[in-house]
Amino acid sequence: MGYSRLGNKSEFTCTSQKTTNATIYRTHFLEILNSFANAVLCFTDGSKSKNKVGFAYSIRDKTFSFRHRNSASILTAELQTVF
Repeated sequence: MGYSRLGNKSEFTCTSQKTTNATIYRTHFLEILNSFANAVLCFTDGSKSKNKVGFAYSIRDKTFSFRHRNSASILTAELQTVF
């Protein structure tokens, strides 16, 4: 099965997350990941609590975390972590 640079979304978008076993998603994701020879995994997260906003990312077994201004939105935190 060949994948374009963006992957083959059809199997993800044509199934119901509620009724599809998580193993199906994991298997399909790993097939897509393995189609990229030098893939580097990067995990990101942005979060907001009552009065604090932060974001973090992890790449190649190193984690970096940062505070944002307290008035920032959760969207800002999520976008900042991928920028």
